[in-house]
Order: sequence, then C-alpha cells, then structure tokens
Amino acid sequence: VLATSLYQQLPGRPQKTYEDVKEDEDLFAQVGEIAATREVKLTKQLLVFSDSRQNAAYFAPYLNSTYNDLIAKQMLVQTVETHREECLANRWSLPDFNQRVIRQIQSTDFFKQETHETLSREAWKWIMREFAFGSGLSSLENMGLLAFEPDFTRIRDSEALFRLKFIHDAGFSYEEAKVLFAFFLDQFRVNAAVEFPEAVRPQDDFFYPGNRQGGFWREKPMGVSSQPRGYALKGWLPSGGYSNTRLDYLLRLLTVGGRKASPEEGRELLRKVFEAITDMRRSPLAPYIKTEQADGSGRIYKLDPGVYRVLPGRGSGAPKNYRCDSCFKVTRLNLRGVCPSFRCAGKLHKVDLDQELKDNHYRHLYVNLRPEPMVAHEHTAQLATEYAAEVQTKFVKGAINVLSCSTTFELGVDVGELETVFMRNVPPTPANYAQRAGRAGRRTDSTAYALTFARLSSHDFSQFRQPQRMISGVVRPPYFDLNNAKIAKRHLYACALAQFWRVNPAYFRTVEAFFINGGPGLFKEFLDRRPATLLRTLKEVVPPAIQKEIGVEDWAWVDEMYSKNGVMTKVVTELEKDLVAIEEALDDAVSEENFHTAAYLKKVRNTVLRRPLINYLAQKNILPKYGFPVDVVNLQVDFHTADARNIDLSRDMQIAISEYAPDSQVVANGKLWTSRYVKRLRARDLLRYSYIQCQCGYFAKALLDQDLGSACPVCDAAPIVKQVFEVPEFGFIAEREPRPPGNHRPERTYSSRKFFSGQGEAAETREVLVGKNLLVLRSYIHGVLTVVNSGYGYGFYICRTCGYGTVGPAPPTTHRNSWGKQCHGYFERVSLGYDFETDIVEMDFSEVALEHSLREGYWESLLYSIVEGLSAALEIDRQDVDGTVYVSSSGRRSLVLFDTVPGGAGHVKRILEGGNCLEVLERALSILKSCDCGGEAGDTSCYGCLRNYGNQFIHDKLRRDYAIGGLEEILVSSE
Repeated sequence: VLATSLYQQLPGRPQKTYEDVKEDEDLFAQVGEIAATREVKLTKQLLVFSDSRQNAAYFAPYLNSTYNDLIAKQMLVQTVETHREECLANRWSLPDFNQRVIRQIQSTDFFKQETHETLSREAWKWIMREFAFGSGLSSLENMGLLAFEPDFTRIRDSEALFRLKFIHDAGFSYEEAKVLFAFFLDQFRVNAAVEFPEAVRPQDDFFYPGNRQGGFWREKPMGVSSQPRGYALKGWLPSGGYSNTRLDYLLRLLTVGGRKASPEEGRELLRKVFEAITDMRRSPLAPYIKTEQADGSGRIYKLDPGVYRVLPGRGSGAPKNYRCDSCFKVTRLNLRGVCPSFRCAGKLHKVDLDQELKDNHYRHLYVNLRPEPMVAHEHTAQLATEYAAEVQTKFVKGAINVLSCSTTFELGVDVGELETVFMRNVPPTPANYAQRAGRAGRRTDSTAYALTFARLSSHDFSQFRQPQRMISGVVRPPYFDLNNAKIAKRHLYACALAQFWRVNPAYFRTVEAFFINGGPGLFKEFLDRRPATLLRTLKEVVPPAIQKEIGVEDWAWVDEMYSKNGVMTKVVTELEKDLVAIEEALDDAVSEENFHTAAYLKKVRNTVLRRPLINYLAQKNILPKYGFPVDVVNLQVDFHTADARNIDLSRDMQIAISEYAPDSQVVANGKLWTSRYVKRLRARDLLRYSYIQCQCGYFAKALLDQDLGSACPVCDAAPIVKQVFEVPEFGFIAEREPRPPGNHRPERTYSSRKFFSGQGEAAETREVLVGKNLLVLRSYIHGVLTVVNSGYGYGFYICRTCGYGTVGPAPPTTHRNSWGKQCHGYFERVSLGYDFETDIVEMDFSEVALEHSLREGYWESLLYSIVEGLSAALEIDRQDVDGTVYVSSSGRRSLVLFDTVPGGAGHVKRILEGGNCLEVLERALSILKSCDCGGEAGDTSCYGCLRNYGNQFIHDKLRRDYAIGGLEEILVSSE
C-alpha cells in the first residue's frame, strides 16, 4: 500500500539511455534526430529497506506482482469505461475486449518493444484471470468495476432452455430460468472449467496459486483418488450422501418457491440441468461445450468463453449488484433473494457499490492509478557477488526502479541521484537510521525524503511514540570482540592457502583444479613442513590472546583441520559423495536411454567442477566471508539453471534449522524455493542427541547412547518423553523446480527454541542492589545454547538414506532422492538441533520475593520484557539478543540472556556495566505500561510488548500483568 502510493508520487528524473562516449567514438553523434530521441528518459527510483534478507527478498517479487496486477486491472477498467457505449452497443465478446485492451496498452509506456502477439497474450492473461480466477474480494467484479454475463442472444434457440418442462415443473418462470441458467453457466466460469485461448495456458505461473485447468465430470468416477496433473476437476453432481454449491442452491431455491424437495429429488433435477447444458446433439449450448479425456479419469466438460459478454461494472448499462445480509458476498444474480454461497441462509439486497466502496483502497487504485512502468529487484546477501553488482548498476542507471534491500545496502557505493528511501520497519539504532535514510539526497541539488513504517513490534511502537530518539539520537560507537577463535581460524586458513597457491598456482581457480588433482593432500604436505614465513604471518594475524587456544606455535590447527571431523576432511568427503552420486545417476540415465536427463546431469557435473575455488571454500567455512563468525550451511539448489547460478543460499546454522528445514520456503532472486532434503554424506552420519524437555521447563541433552534417566529430576514427572535431534551440518537440498512466490509470505516450519543447559565458563559474578532487592548477575564465556526445531511439535519425518524430509503428521508412502531416483529408505521422526557458543548473562532472582512466580507463563513474561528493555535501553538490535528460562536440576529458576551471534558480540555483558541493569529494568516496565493490550487487567500480550516470531511456542501464556508485577516487585523503592 505505502510503497505503491509513494512510488506513484515520485517525480521522474532525467536519465541517460546510453553510456557517455566521446563524440568522435559515437557513430550516431552527428545524427541529431536519433541522438535527441535517445538522450534522456524520465525514471523513478526508490530504495526500500527491510529488517531481514527474507523480508527484502520476498518484498521485491511481491511488489512487482501486486503493482503489475494493479496496472492490469486499471487498464481493463479504463478500457470498458472509455469505450462504454461501444461496449454495450456491440455486446463485446472476450475476443473483442482483448483487442481493445491491446490498444489501451499501446497508448501507455508498457511493453513498448513487444510484438502484437505478445501484447495479445498479456491482455488475454489479464482478462482470463478476471474471468476464470477472479472470485477474490478484490476482483474487478466484486468491486463493481467489470462484469461478465452469458449473452443468450448469441445462442441459437436459447429460449428452449428456459421453456424446458422439468424447469417449469419445478416452479421456475421463464425469467427465473434465465437467471438459473446464468448461475449454472457461471459455475463453469468460477471453477476455471472453461476453454482457454490458444495463447494462454491455465497452468501458467501467472495464475498461481490457482493455475490449474478446471473441468466437470458428470459425477466423479469411482476409483479416482487424485487429480490429473495440472487439473482441478469436480463432479457436477455430488458424491453420494454429500452436497455441493449447485445442489445446495437448487434445494434452497425450491424451498423458497414453496416446493420442498428431498436431496434425491434435487439431485435428479441437477442431473437434468447438466444434460440440458451438455447434450451434444440437442442442447442449444452444444456449440459452446468442449469435452476431453483427462489422463484416464473419464470425460470432462468445459465451457467456451464465447458465450459470455463483457459489460462495464458501473454507470449506465451496468448490471445491478446484490449483497447477502449474512455472508456479505456480492453477486449480480438474484433469484428469489436466495444467496448462492454454499450453505448460506442469508438474503440478497440491492447494493450501490459506488457508495459502499467509495473509500476502498483497491477500488480507488483500479480507477485512478497512473499506468507507470516499475521494475523491483532484490538486493541482499543471497545474491552472488557479481550479480548483486550488476543489479546495483541497473538501479543506478534506471533500468531497475525499486531496490529491495536488507541491511547489506546500508553501506555501499553511491547510488546516484536517489532522493527517496522507504524503511519497512524502524531501524534498531540511530546509527542504522542515519545510514539508511542517508542513502538519499547525496547530491547538493537534491532533497531527501525518508518514509518509515512502524510495524507491530515493541521496538517500533516505542520509537513511533518518541521518533526524535531515532531521528536525532546519539550514535554509540561500535563494539567488537577480536578474540574469536572461529574468525581467527578462517583467516589463518586463508593465509596458509595463499602461501600454498603462490608456489602451486596450478591448484588455484576452480574446484576441479584443487580437489580433483590432489590439492588437499599436497596442501597437507606443505603445512607439515611448517614454513617459517607462514608462522610469522600467523603470529601477526591471530590475536595473541587466542594463539595458544588455536595452536599457532605448535601447528595443532593443521591436525584439527585434517582430523576425521575437520573442515578439510568434511569438504573433501562431501564433494566426493556429490560427484559419485552424479556419475551413478548419469550411468543409469544413459543405460535407460534417458538422454534428456543425462544431458542435464552432465551440466550439473560441469557446474560443480567449474565452481570458483575461492567462493566454494568460503561457502564451506574454510575461508572467511569477512562477516560475523557463523557456522554456515547451504540450501543447495538446482546447479545449472540461471535462477540458481545467481544466488548463494547460505545461513548461520541457528537460522538455517528453521529457515531451511524440510517444507520451509525461501524467496531468492524472485523465485520460491522449497527445502526438501537434509543432506547426507556417504560413509558418515549426522551427529544425534537425545533430549528431554519437561513441561516444568527442565531441559537436558546427551549423545544418543547416554542415559538421561526415566523421570524429570525437578518435578519427578515420569515417564518423561525422550526425543531426538540431529545436527544438519551438511546443509539442506531444495526441490528441483522453484515456483513464483505468490502474494503470501513463504512457509516456515516453525520458529526454533533455544535452551541453556548450564554449560559454560563463569567469567564474572556481580551483585546489583535494585531498590531493596539484591540481584545476582553471572556472565559466562563459551556458554552453550542448544537450538531445537521440532516442526509443529512432533518433529520431522526424515529418510535415513537420502534425507528426504517432511513436517507432516505422517511420512509419504513413496519418495525420490535429490537426484530423482526412487528411494526405498525408511523414515524416522527427529527434530533438528544445533549447539553454539556465545556470551551469556544469567539473572538470578532467588533473593527476590516474586509473588506469582509459580504461575504458568510468569517467568517467560518476565524474561521477554527484560529482553525488550535490554534492546531498547542499550540500543541493541532486537535480533542480536534473546533469552531463555533456565531450570537447574535442583529446580532453581533464572533468566538467561545471550547474544544470538555465535561467539558473542559483547551485547549482554553490557548489563553488568554501571547502572545499565537498572536502566534496562526501568525501560522494560515503561514499554509494558505504554501498551494497552488486555485492557486494565493486562491479562494477555501482543506484538507491541512481549510477543515476537521467536516465542510463538508460549504466545498463549505470555501476560503483560505478570511482567509488570514482577518488574515492580524488583524495582520497589528504587526511586
């Protein structure tokens, strides 16, 4: 809504249509007329920021899709309203409408370079979407701007339909029969059971998610349990004992008309109606009925759209509209006042949609939107580096109008004469706000405009109430912890490989050059010689405080790198497994003479072997990506396609086990990818843990062969259910074919939960006096958090052989592996999990008398209020800190705050400094009291105070009053 409105208001800026060249090098410089026509064009530019790469990636295709849909609808409305008299006088058919829409397109800046055939195809798509798929609330028909109705004057002997004896015997008059048959013909239309124009396929992604060919059986054939591929078929008559829209409507019409009929009598009448429509020898509608055999599923019937005419939806000559007083749906068919919606007992009443919808946002756009071209594109870390640079260049030159960015674009090259920035959420700190808003207005002759949308979150609400804190707030200097072994090791590997490649350049450039030609073994021999120059370099690069931990002096890092679970061993094993699987699939395809698949697999093999070596090693965590230290895993996509070549789907493990888990979906480069497999490696298996998660809050885990006991040590619950999680360290594999994203956000199987099991090295303990209460704060280094994704609560069914996974309640009966071969492996129900080390602060309230601490949801409510206060008071991005309730084996409860960045970023440690603890608690209480969810009682919570995506598992238990009460008890007499 905001992005479209803002884009429409942007002034166009002159933009050269070609690169600057010297006059003596420009062949057309002297051709004045040609040079003048291509000198400049007016373009619009808008930079959009989102808080995450998935939000940014999704927004670009969403904006493209919805904006182009609006333009299409506007052109359809403009066409019928501009040519109203011609439309009514000539009783436009759909082909007539198509030709007029083409002329309307040609009068705008859309599709300037396209042929008439292309324009015709686009116009047909627009029309058929409204005609066959336009049943939504925002369709042009439901908005009263366009109408389709059967043109019975075009049908030879159509009056015979309205004088049929069985229709008359059922009590329907001649005029009522017209409306009745209009309804039944519309049943073909609204179910997409129509013959599509030759240029348009109903399975086209343009019509997603309803992109299937509709059709009617007379009655669903016995034994047909699934739909033919690409079809959505229905029985005209319902299956025995059931009803459907047509039978239900017919029975209610008969009842209102005073002719009470049994379901069997109604069914017989409905059968006769179907025969009257589809009788290929006697029906007046026979020329408009199309039949086909759908993959052995019996004969299906479709309607030729030629029987319909197009009308303006409003003004003179437009049909009347009626609204149901029960379901509130709008229809132009009124027969005896009966609502045609399934099982609706409401009555129809005439409605003036011009008056009723005068303030409707979408209707206003359909009528008043200016048809201006717009191209939106993603710019996130998911794009390959070279492709991201290409996208950025196109934006600067005006070929892309809207760039949807994650925070990767806060810092970057000059984006030209950009004047407008739209932020889809309030940035976490004034520094972030200054960076994002500052991307606009960098020319001395320009004026910047920044629009920020405050979402339904605690942080955004807080900043919305006091915007000056964000706009003119103090920018705190950044804080970095340099003593991070994970970062240091990757830089260490980079230095070692650099020296190796200087003396062995033949092993550089591609995956094949290094891994296939014995590079890993030769590199090990190089390191075993312990070059003195390399040791000097490593001592300069690695911080002294962690040199002993890594083993710089004694070269222990080399043995670790090549150990059974070392990073180099893992990469070599994974690559060998991939190549063997490709070769086996290739041999099978050749032996079966499936040459199309064989050609595909050869391309896959070439793509794997010709990958740039530096990129590959960075993806596999051997070389640094010069970002935060993360345990990165990939969502592997179809190797050789253009869609896949331009993206790099890699995520920190704690995000990946939710975002890349089986059945989860991600948007990248305008496509929707669905994760399907937990990747397996030959001769290796994923590390597995058993864990218990008691309702009292106690959590414990152990390797699969270790005993966790049969009862909870805290509450003595027995028997306690043990579950299993595996660590998906080899990554995930997506389904081969991506889909268009559609207008709904991608599915995620569930947010992950984080648990603290008491592991870590105590670093500092501090007692803080808050009012009359003593709080104990304990900080830990290398504190271990366990992240678990259990799907919707019952885990995932994952094949032990190929890794095929589903979050459903039952495994599939058959499945194929990632190479398309039938797999006969068995399924196990497991969760996905991962351990990571980070900075931790434990808040111990055992010295504070908390009145309601035994109530369910109390500790979680207190926890998330303090996390929100921590983020707001210390200006930390909410996504960089989180918390969990820790229950020790003795039953003591405490709150654990931690950095979500693996290795820690020093955020939560700041609560130990000076008066920060008191400031955090006071800000938490302020946030809660400024929210009004739950009224005066405050017995619930919302996204403005305690809720967020990550704590969905406890949403129904979080209460604002619990948190307020607890904080007030802690802060008593602190003023």
